[in-house]
Amino acid sequence: MEQAKQYADKYQQADETGRAIIVKEYQLFLETLNPEERQAARAYMQARLRPQLSETMNTLDALSEQANQLLNRTLYA
Repeated sequence: MEQAKQYADKYQQADETGRAIIVKEYQLFLETLNPEERQAARAYMQARLRPQLSETMNTLDALSEQANQLLNRTLYA
């Protein structure tokens, strides 16, 4: 569980590019765990990063809506 905590800490401190790298490293780390450890690590990460992931999803939703509006204006203008 300590390694999952370290990945969460690194993820929260990284920029967008760094986060992509950390996610890939974390996926490789998960492959080294047995099923019970893997489930515990996933649950920890989900709980730890939930606020940050929600914020990111809200931002992506807003950007998607803006893109749709722009496309609709372009297509129907």
